[in-house]
Formats: sequence, C-alpha cells, structure tokens
Amino acid sequence: MTGSTRRAPALGLAVIAFGMIALIVAPTVRTLSAYDRDIERAEAELARPNSGPELIAQLEERLDALERLSGDGMTPIPDHADVARLISSLSGMLDELGLNRREVTTGATKIHDEASSLPMSVQLEGPFIAIARAVERIERLPRLVRVQRLRIDAQQPRDGALEHDVEVRADLLLEVFFDPRDVTATTGGDDQ
Repeated sequence: MTGSTRRAPALGLAVIAFGMIALIVAPTVRTLSAYDRDIERAEAELARPNSGPELIAQLEERLDALERLSGDGMTPIPDHADVARLISSLSGMLDELGLNRREVTTGATKIHDEASSLPMSVQLEGPFIAIARAVERIERLPRLVRVQRLRIDAQQPRDGALEHDVEVRADLLLEVFFDPRDVTATTGGDDQ
C-alpha cells in the first residue's frame, strides 16, 4: 500500500471520529450551559430577601414610592356625606365666581358595592368663563365627585356683548361619593 492510500482511510476515520465527538460533545456542552444558566438564576433568586428585615425594608420602600406616585392624584372618599358642608363650600365657590343665579338639589342616596353616593343637580347661569371655572373647581373638590352629565346652552347675547361675555346655562348632574367599603372583604380578597 502506498502512503496516499493509507492516509485516505486514516483521514476518513478521523473525520468520522470528529463527527461522532461533535454529535456527542456539542449537545452535552449546550446542556451544561443551560444548567449553568439555571443555577445562576436560582442563586440570584435565593440571594433576594424573602423574609425578615430585608423584605420589610423593601416593602416599605415600595409603599413610599406608591404614596409618592399617588400624591394629590387620589381623591378621598369621606366616611360621611356631610351634605351641608359640601353645599356650603360649593355655594362659597360659586359666590366667589359671581355665579349668583343657581340652584343646587340633592337626591336619594344610592348604595353601591364600593361606596354610597348622593346624586346632586347643579344649575348655573352666567358668563361662560365663570361656568367653565366652576366646572373645573367642582372636578377638583377635595372629595370624590363624578360629573355624570354636563349640558351647556348658550343664551341669546345681549346687544353690544362681547363673544366671551355670552351668558350660558349649565346643567350638571354630579355623583358625590361617601362611606367607602372594604371591597376585598366582600369579594374574598386575594384568597381566591
């Protein structure tokens, strides 16, 4: 046999041996790499606090962050309707805006799952700018109030009146909330 004929089978056997090693070793290396990643994730999870002072500190930080986020964005629901104080503050605000032609009425209390509410109807007549400011202030009252309906009708302009002095009539239907309830107690909370 010549040297080249001996090399051909040896080269073929080397290629086959390399192929077999690649077929066996490569999946094993991939599997070991996946195991390494799983171990790293498990170690990271175990390093996180799951009880004790570390967890309490972490939860307090989250609570502080949530309170900062809510800030003035959350409007409280008072325990009592306190209709007299609400109408008094509403009247003072309307007086301040010069809206003397007005009517405020309340309806019967409605009881919902989350809270009780009191329907309130407010009818105003005056300059559009004052009405717009009144609606804006009603929306920003220091208690939860939902504007359910707002209808504005323009009155016939007076002779010589400027466009921004147009008198309008506004009818608002509000829902004033009070007496909040613990919704988790009635729905079963997080135990479900």
